[in-house]
Amino acid sequence: MNFDESIKRLKEICAKLDDDKTTLEDTVALYKEGMALSEECLKRINDIRSELKESGEEIGEA
Repeated sequence: MNFDESIKRLKEICAKLDDDKTTLEDTVALYKEGMALSEECLKRINDIRSELKESGEEIGEA
């Protein structure tokens, strides 16, 4: 799943968590899925941030 798909899924999860009809069991499963997705997204953001920082340092050294 790419970053955009992960964000879309996180939005879907948030909507389901806000729904009063979501069962406790589903809430727990959705929460776990959402936390895993958010960790993946944060890791990707940090990886990109590091890549950009390294590129900036290389450009600054030239």
